[in-house]
Amino acid sequence: QGAKRNNIAVSAASKRIADLEYLFGTNLLHRHARGVMPTDAGETLHARIKQTLGDLQQLMAEMSEFARGVRGQVRVYSNLTAMIHCLPGDLAAFVDEHRNVRVDLEEHSTLPTLEALQRGGADVGIVAPVVPYPDDLHYWHYETVKHVVVVHPTHPLAARAALSFPETLAYDYIGLEARGGWDLLLSQMARACGASVKVRVRVNGFEAACRMVEANLGIAIVPAATAAIYAGPLGLRTLLLNEIWASVPLHVCFRDLKTLPVSARLLVKHLTVRRPEAPMQVMRWWETRNLPMHLRPDG
Repeated sequence: QGAKRNNIAVSAASKRIADLEYLFGTNLLHRHARGVMPTDAGETLHARIKQTLGDLQQLMAEMSEFARGVRGQVRVYSNLTAMIHCLPGDLAAFVDEHRNVRVDLEEHSTLPTLEALQRGGADVGIVAPVVPYPDDLHYWHYETVKHVVVVHPTHPLAARAALSFPETLAYDYIGLEARGGWDLLLSQMARACGASVKVRVRVNGFEAACRMVEANLGIAIVPAATAAIYAGPLGLRTLLLNEIWASVPLHVCFRDLKTLPVSARLLVKHLTVRRPEAPMQVMRWWETRNLPMHLRPDG
């Protein structure tokens, strides 16, 4: 079937595979009367070839950009928190400094972003450590985002100035995407308290979450920047969340920096040198005892 798809004789395909096996000194296929199956070495070679072909396709795309006068392209995947908090201004400053570089930005939660980085579908990702990062990816601290609780002015918690996370678990929540990064983090923190998050409504963004709070359908935990924009105009109350993990680090994540296009390396540098005090903020976040093991530096 493979020979047919590539318009070559079966014997020619077999000879090419045999040549590869001779070159690498190992079998790539298990050969049976009913057909063949890849060995572990064959699976590894197949994965590497797919990655290499993806890199070549990206190279062709970049060269075509140069031909049109664009001196580079960066494909960025970012979680929602970064897109509403700090990334827009930073990308604007980057594009202003590098006018011939095109930035293609897409909003994705952490897990799809990590998968896209691994397969070469994205150059740079902005993620939060709500799931373990793959060993073959690198990351650097970008920003720390403070989160607060927003409630309706008639809610039983509305008179409070600050509260702990366990105190919120008795009430209905406005949640984001099920199994998304933020949903996973809140669920993990709730389990650490021996409870669960009672999600009444799910929405696709923090702005929509504030709108649902305005309708008195539940409470929500949102970035402080989001609360600053929407809480006042919507008449909502903003409460401090007294949890170390409420200050969530954002990371710039990428494959080996040496293999990134020059334009992507420039963006990584632009994003990671913006806050020299950031690493201390990350260490304070890690210190919380409620974090699951894979979220701790030694986990």
